[in-house]
Amino acid sequence: MTDKVDNQFFGLFRKFFESGGTTLLLKGAPGSGKTTLAFTIALVLKPSVVSYISTRVSEENIDKQFPWLKQSLPETSIRDVRLGKPELLVEEFLQALKHENSLVIVDSWDSFARILPQNEALKTESALVHLASTPVAGAKVVFVSERVELSPLEYASDGVIQTEFETVKGRALRRLKILKLRGVRVENPVFLFTLEDAKLSVAPLSDFFKLPERFEVVRKPQNLCTLGIRDFDRVFGVLEFGCSVGYEFSSNVRNELKPVFSAAALSNFVAHGGGALIVSHLDKYMERILLNAQKVFSEQVVKSRVRIFTPSFTKNELASAIPNSVDEFVKELESAKEEVRANAPSRKVMLAFSTCILQQRFSNERQKLSSALYSVLSSASENGDVVVFNGSSSSPFTKSVYYFVDKHIRVTSIDGATLVYGVKPHTPFYFLRIQDQISLIELV
Repeated sequence: MTDKVDNQFFGLFRKFFESGGTTLLLKGAPGSGKTTLAFTIALVLKPSVVSYISTRVSEENIDKQFPWLKQSLPETSIRDVRLGKPELLVEEFLQALKHENSLVIVDSWDSFARILPQNEALKTESALVHLASTPVAGAKVVFVSERVELSPLEYASDGVIQTEFETVKGRALRRLKILKLRGVRVENPVFLFTLEDAKLSVAPLSDFFKLPERFEVVRKPQNLCTLGIRDFDRVFGVLEFGCSVGYEFSSNVRNELKPVFSAAALSNFVAHGGGALIVSHLDKYMERILLNAQKVFSEQVVKSRVRIFTPSFTKNELASAIPNSVDEFVKELESAKEEVRANAPSRKVMLAFSTCILQQRFSNERQKLSSALYSVLSSASENGDVVVFNGSSSSPFTKSVYYFVDKHIRVTSIDGATLVYGVKPHTPFYFLRIQDQISLIELV
């Protein structure tokens, strides 16, 4: 629980209970993460005692599902009332409320409510909420419910969270919605989350990103090259010389994020003795990358092994303007590539293209451009070079180019979080986390 985003998210619950909230309802379908959220909140609050009253699982299964629980929260009491009567649950509940500075988790009252007459169930439920709202020893109560529809618990509880699970593009996606937290200002009510390691961790919102300006040098296997980010290599696999990779971005992804992945690969390629050829806007972020690269690789290395083509004239000595015709562009590209290759110890070159810029520049020569890029891919395959494409998913031209790449990685934004997944190879959803370095957290 050291991550900045998790701390900010769970800080909402600290404020909620500190501001007088005593009852929190977690509702959602079976398997959507309610119990994990309840125990993770307990881990954040660190009460003197955690009392878990269960109507659905045994103490043995809880120990298996949450192996960290009793080690991190040693004063955890598990009461199994599955075979008892509603009166037993109420009795255990009353006893748990007597512990000073305790957190009581009731998981869940629904099992008994379904088998009782409606009037009796409502009466008992109201009594539970009343008892929880006036704890004699400062106890805090979390109700876990599988009823998604409105209920007396939802009206009476001080806070309500709903967890959801769905499948998108054949991949698991979990989200939670903050429906109510009395006394707490909630700027963003929806979060994606994962249950990795039997703990709930939220996906950072894109606003939290502070983009890196220098990338670590990632070790690579011999005769292979890296995507420049450890987790990308782990998830999508390292690159073979002569292969190509395409990063496809949804229209709702922040523009400043788009050059990051190719910049990481380019920095590492140069670090491992290669050259770099970039066809892109020379924006401020890429300029900072190059300045930091000079600090790492020396100014001489960058000047001899990096070339950039931009849509318009630039004062940067490493950059040239993209010619007006495809034929001239290919000719200058080949010349720059051989110049960079001659200065690279590995005699290998990485070429990074922005498909959007190429499409805009050569809109009247679309067919010729497609043929030229196919030739670039064929030449790279023969020479052991690597090609990286960045493009928008809304562009038919981008989609036609990505049909030929060896690795196809998509980046999209859902509920304010940035998700990354592989098309080739197929991978589940990962949410992007950027701190000092970039990492991927699997949505499970």
